[in-house]
Amino acid sequence: MRSSLFAVVVALGMLMSAQAQAALQVRYIRLEGPTSGRMAVTEVEAYSRGQNILQGNKDVGITGWAMRGLRLPDEKARERTVIDGKDGGRGFTFGASPDSPGGVNPWVEFDLGREYPIEQIVIKQPIEPAYTDRFLRLVTLMDGQRKVVLAQTYDNRSKEVNKGTIAIKADPAKSVRALMGRQVPAGADFWAPVSQLVPMVESPPPADVNQRLAAFQARNSPQAIQKLAEQFMAELDLDSPKLAQVKAKWEAGDAQGALDAYRDYFFAKLESAVYMRENRMALNYAPGADYPGQADDLLNGVIVGLTNRDASARRYQPGAFDWAFVPEKAPETERVAVLQTIRKWALVNTFGVSLLHEYVITGDQKYMDGWAATMDDWAMHFMKDVEGSPYNLRSYFPKDPLQHFYYMCYRINELRQERPELARAMPSATLARMLLAVLEEYPAQYWRSARVLSFNHMFNAFNGAYPSSQILNDFHAGNRFEREVRQDWERIWTWKITRDGSMIEAGDEGHMAVPLVLARAYHDMLAQPPEWLTPLNRIRAEHGIGKIYEIVLRNITPDGYDHRYADPDAFQRVWELTKTRQQFQGGGPLAVFRHDDFFKNPEVRAIYDTVYGRGSKPANSAREAAREQVIGFFEGDYQGPPKMVSDWLPYIGYHYLRGSWKPDAAFIHVTSQATDSPSTNGQYWSTGFSFHDFGYPLLYASPLLVDGQEQNPDYGRPTLNPGSKTSRISAAPHDPIQARWHTSELYDFAEAFFEGTYQSLQQDRDRDWARSPFTPGPHRPRGPAIEGVKSTRQIMQIRPYNLFVVTDRVELADASGTHEYTMNYSFLSAQTPEQKAAAEAAARAAADAGRRTGMAAEEPEAPALAAIAAPAVTSSGTVKPDAASRQIAFDNPASPSVRLYHFSTQPISFNYGDSKWRYPIHFRNHVYPGVAGFEQVGTAVKWQARGNSALVTLLSSKPAGGEERVARVQPVSNGNVTGFDAAMRDGGSISYRTTSSGAARMSAGDIQAEAEGLLLVKTADGQATGMAVGVRSISVGGKAAPVASADFEFRLNGSELVETAQMLLPIKPVRFEPNVNVFTDSVEVTMSSPTPGVEIRYTTDGTEPTADSPLYTGPITLTASTDIQARAFRPGVKEIPFTAAGTQVSAVSYASFQKQGYLEPAADVAQLTPGLKYDYLEGTWFKLYTYADRLPAVSSGRTTRLLDVSARKTDGPFGMRYTGYIQIPADGVYTFHAPDELWKVIVEPGYDLRLYIDGQEWYLGQMWHGRGQWSVPLRAGAHEFMVTFADARAKDIEKQRSDTWAGFPRPWVVWRGTAPEIQISGPGIERQPIPDAWLFYKP
Repeated sequence: MRSSLFAVVVALGMLMSAQAQAALQVRYIRLEGPTSGRMAVTEVEAYSRGQNILQGNKDVGITGWAMRGLRLPDEKARERTVIDGKDGGRGFTFGASPDSPGGVNPWVEFDLGREYPIEQIVIKQPIEPAYTDRFLRLVTLMDGQRKVVLAQTYDNRSKEVNKGTIAIKADPAKSVRALMGRQVPAGADFWAPVSQLVPMVESPPPADVNQRLAAFQARNSPQAIQKLAEQFMAELDLDSPKLAQVKAKWEAGDAQGALDAYRDYFFAKLESAVYMRENRMALNYAPGADYPGQADDLLNGVIVGLTNRDASARRYQPGAFDWAFVPEKAPETERVAVLQTIRKWALVNTFGVSLLHEYVITGDQKYMDGWAATMDDWAMHFMKDVEGSPYNLRSYFPKDPLQHFYYMCYRINELRQERPELARAMPSATLARMLLAVLEEYPAQYWRSARVLSFNHMFNAFNGAYPSSQILNDFHAGNRFEREVRQDWERIWTWKITRDGSMIEAGDEGHMAVPLVLARAYHDMLAQPPEWLTPLNRIRAEHGIGKIYEIVLRNITPDGYDHRYADPDAFQRVWELTKTRQQFQGGGPLAVFRHDDFFKNPEVRAIYDTVYGRGSKPANSAREAAREQVIGFFEGDYQGPPKMVSDWLPYIGYHYLRGSWKPDAAFIHVTSQATDSPSTNGQYWSTGFSFHDFGYPLLYASPLLVDGQEQNPDYGRPTLNPGSKTSRISAAPHDPIQARWHTSELYDFAEAFFEGTYQSLQQDRDRDWARSPFTPGPHRPRGPAIEGVKSTRQIMQIRPYNLFVVTDRVELADASGTHEYTMNYSFLSAQTPEQKAAAEAAARAAADAGRRTGMAAEEPEAPALAAIAAPAVTSSGTVKPDAASRQIAFDNPASPSVRLYHFSTQPISFNYGDSKWRYPIHFRNHVYPGVAGFEQVGTAVKWQARGNSALVTLLSSKPAGGEERVARVQPVSNGNVTGFDAAMRDGGSISYRTTSSGAARMSAGDIQAEAEGLLLVKTADGQATGMAVGVRSISVGGKAAPVASADFEFRLNGSELVETAQMLLPIKPVRFEPNVNVFTDSVEVTMSSPTPGVEIRYTTDGTEPTADSPLYTGPITLTASTDIQARAFRPGVKEIPFTAAGTQVSAVSYASFQKQGYLEPAADVAQLTPGLKYDYLEGTWFKLYTYADRLPAVSSGRTTRLLDVSARKTDGPFGMRYTGYIQIPADGVYTFHAPDELWKVIVEPGYDLRLYIDGQEWYLGQMWHGRGQWSVPLRAGAHEFMVTFADARAKDIEKQRSDTWAGFPRPWVVWRGTAPEIQISGPGIERQPIPDAWLFYKP
C-alpha cells in the first residue's frame, strides 16, 4: 500500500548541523496559499538548535481559517494535529476567509510565544492536493514585532520536491525581496500582493502590434464609432417597437446616440427581468475579483490568471497583448497553467470584473476606464488570436460561456443598484463590442451540444441559455438563439428526460436531481412568459418536473438512503423538493417552481412520513431534525406506509425490490436500460444488481460476461466517447422496455436483459491533453465480438421467507458454439473500528517496511482469476465458496451474512479475485451502527456451455448472530431444466424450475407444466402459492388448470390452481395520426397503442387524462387548434397507480394540432429560371452557424441542385446559402423532413441546416409527435425559398477543429456524408427528396 504522505521535498538548502547553520530570530511562522481555495497540511515543524519546537507544544498559538469559514483557533477543528509530530493520515485542510475575494488565500499562523533562533521549517502534505489547491505556497517568518525576516515561495509540484518533506532553510537571500522588512498585521487575511508571488510568464507582443495598437487607440474615434454602429445596428432587429428610440437615433445619423440609446435600453431590460428583481444579493456575496488587489494589478500592467489548479501572470497592455501566446519551451506545468488561463479568458469578463467592482466601491473613473479598455481589447482581439493558434484555446464547456455571460449581466445589474451612475459611465461602444463577440460564438457552441448531448451540465447549460436568450433576443442572431432555446426546452421533455422522470445519464445518483435546476428557469418563464411558452409547453414541463420529483423519491432505500453510486442520507435531496427557493452554484437561494400537486398525492406523503417522519424512529440527530421538518410540512396524523412497495421504471430501466418500508427490510436494485438507449455515463451494467438487507449493503452482482467480454451497447454505432463530459450519444426511448413485471404482498418478479453484442473495449487517450484537454481517444476491441446474445436476468422476491431467486439465462443467435460465462460478485464486509484500525496498522507497517528497504510500498496487483483453495479472509469476515455444494458463504460475525446457492445443468467453478468488479459505489457517508468501514471481496462463478444456458441462484441473508432460514437445498436437473428444492427451517418448502431457453416440461410438487419457469412456495401453515412464467399448459395432479395468461401468480386450493394476478408488460404509449401538427380547415385524428387490449382516454382541455376522461372510440375531427393528451388503460382500471411500472396505465402522450392559413405564392413561375442561386461562405464554424443567413458571400453562382456543395474551396468550415423559389404543385399542407442525422441523436451531424419558405424559418418538431419535421400550408405556385447549410467539418474529419471542451465532437461520432438531404411530402406526394424540377430563381 502506498504511503499516505505525498513524498515531497523542496530542497532549498542542504541540511546542516544546528551549530554550523545561521538562524533567524523568529516568533511568528505563517504558511499560506495565496492563489488557492484550500490548503491541506499534514505536519509543520520548526527547528531551533536542532529541535522541533512545535511538536506537542501546547503553548503555541494557532490562528487562521479552516474550511467553511471556521475561524481558528477552534477546539472542534483539530488544527493542532499539524504540530503533534504524527505525519500520517489526511492531515488538516485550511480554508480561506469568508470575505476573501475569489475565495482564495487559506492561511495558518503559529505564535511561538517569544523569539527563537530558527534554522529550518519543515512542511508535510497529503498525497493528493486539496480541491482548488493551485500549488503556490508562501512561507513567512516574522520577528517579535511582526516584521518579515523571511518570505519564501515554492511550488509543491517542482523538481525540488523529494521524499515527504518540504525543508525550507532560513536563508533571507532566497526571499521575495519586496516583502522583506514589511510588518504583517495580526490576523491579516491578505498582505502580500499576488502579482509579486505568481511566476511571471514573459510573452512577446503580437506580430502586428503596431497596427493593432494604433487601431485600438483610435477605437472610439468618430470614424471607428460609425463603423461599429453600422455593424451593431445591422445585427439588431430595429423593426421591434422596443428599439424605437435606438432606430430613431440611427436613422437620424447619430451613431453615438444610437449606441447610447441601446445601452440605456439594455440596462432597463436587465432591471425588468424577474430574475434580477427577485434575487437581490449583497455586493460582497459574489466577490468581484479572483484575488485581492486584482483590479490594481490590471491597471499596473499585470494580468494574473487563476484556474482550478494553476496560476500564472503576464505583462499586460490593452491593445498590445497576444491573448493566444503559449510558451512552447516552458516546463509543462508552466505551459499548462498558461493554456488553462487562456481558456478561462475565453469566458467573458473573467479577467476584468474586479475593475467594475472597484469602480462601484470607490467611484474612481480610472477603474471604469480600465474595465472598458480590457473589455474592448478582449472583444476586438481575443477570438482572432485564439483562432490562429494550433491549440484548443477556447475549450468551451457547454454550460460555461452563456452562464458567464448571464452572471456578468446579473453582476452588472447588481453593481448598478449600488452605484446608479454606472449605467451612464459604462461606454456604450464597449457594451456593443462585447455583445457582438458573445453573439457570434456563445449561442452556437451551446445549441450544437444541446442537440445531441444529455448529461448533468446540459441542464445547467439551459439555465444559462434561457435568460441569456431573453437578454439577446433583440438581435437577429438572438432570435435564432431563442428558437434554439425553445427547441431545447421541448426536447428535454422528449428525449433528455425519460417518461418516468430520469435523465438519460443514469449512473450517478448525485446527478439524479440535477434536472430540477430547470424549475428555476421555469419559475422565471411563468413570471415573464416568453412568446413560445405555449399551454402545451407548460403542461409538458410541469408533468416532467413532477416525474423528476417522483424519481428522486422512488430511488431511496427503505431506510431513506442512496445506494447506486454513494450512500449518503437522501433526506436533503428529497427535502429540497418541498422548497420554493433553493441554493444554486453561483448564487442563491433562488426562486424556483415547486410542483405543489405532487405533495397532495397520498403515496408521496406516506413515503415522506414513513421513512423520515411520523412513522420513523430516528437513529441520529440529523434524522431527528428531519422528522420534525416532515411533521411540520405534512399536517395530520400518520396514515401508514405507502401501498407501493416495489417499483419499476421501464423507460430508464430501474427496478426497486423492497421487502417492505421497514428500515431494515431487504432491498435489491437492478439496472436494465433499453438496448438502444444506454446511459450516457458509460456503465456496461444492464442486469447488474446490488443487495441490501438488515440496513447494510451486502452484495453486488455484475452483469454476465461471455468469454470474458463485457456488454457493448455501442457496437456498430458511432456514439461512444463523443467528447465533452459524457461517455456516449444516447437518447431516452419512445417506448418502455418490454419486460415482464409483477409485485404483490407475497412476491416480486423483475426481468432485465441486455440484447446485442459482447465485446470489451480499451480506450486510447489523446496524451497531448494540453492541446485538447481531457480528450478521449478512440476505443479498440480487447477481444472478439460475440454478436446476437440475449442475456436475461429474472429476480423473484419471496416475501414470506425474505429470499430471492435469481435466474440468469443466455440465448444465442448462433447456438452451435461453446462459451464460457462468468458472474462476478463483490461482497461488502463491515469492519468494526478495531478491525479497521488493525488493517490500517498493518498497511502502515508494510509501508514502513518498504521505506526501510528503500522500496515504495505499492498496492498489490489484483490476483488473476484462479480456483479457490481456501476461504478469502478479510479483517472482518470470510467468503467461502464450496464447489461440492455449489454455495458461496459470506460470513461476518458483527454484521449480516449472505448465502448464495447455485444451480445449473453445467459444472460450476468458483474463482477469487478480479478486483475490477468491485461494488460500484462509494460507502462513505451512511453511518452504520458500530461500523467504521467496508472491505470488498470479489468472487467469480464460471461455467461453460454449448448453446443456450441458465444459472439459478438462491440468495439468502441473515442478521448478525441470526439463524439461516434455509435448512437443506437439493439441486434439480433434467435436460435443459434446472432448479432446486429447498426445505425451510420452519417446515415450509420452496421449489423452483426453469429452462435455458423457451418452454419445457417441468414439475414442482403436484404441479406439472410446460413453461419457462415455475415457482412453488409452501409455508409452514400449509399455504401453497407461487408464480409461473411462459406457460403453455399447466396442470395439478394431472388435471388441466385453465389460466388466462402465460405469466401469473397463483395459489393452490387443494388440487385447484387459482390465478390470482397476471404478470404484465408495460403499455406502449399512444400514437397520433396524422403525424403532422398543422391543418387548414379540419383534420381527422386517430389514436392507437401497439399494446393489444387497452382502451384510450384523452383530453383536449389541458387536464391530464384519467380513467374518467373521454373514451376514444374512433377518429375525432378537429376544426380549431387543439392540444391533445392521451393515455392507454387496461380495461377495468379505475385510478392511476403511483407505481411507475406502466403495466396498468401508460405514460401520457401529447400532440398539438394547429390551424393555420395558407401562405400565398410570391412569384409567377413563368418569369423564373430553373435552379437556385447560391452564395458560398467561409469563416469559423461559430460564425457560419450564427450568421449563415446574412454573412457576406465569398463567391456566388447558380446550381440546378439543392445542397450542391461543389463550390467548396476551403479544407475547413464553409457554408452555402441557396435562394430562389419552390414551385408547389397543389394547395395543401406540405411537410419538410429533416435528415435523420440532424435530429435522431444517432450521430453528431457536423452541420447546421435551415430552410425558409416565404420568409418563415422552419421549426423542427421536438415532441414525439411530428418530431424532426416542419409542416406548413402552401397554395399552389412559386414561394420564396432559402436554405442555409453551415458545415463545421474539415475535409479531413480527423483534423476538424471544434474549440469545445474535450474535443467534442470527436471524429468518430461525426456524420461522414458530403451533403444532407431534405425530403418533402404533401397532398398525393409520398415522402421524397425535394425535386430539382420544383426549384427556380429570378434572373
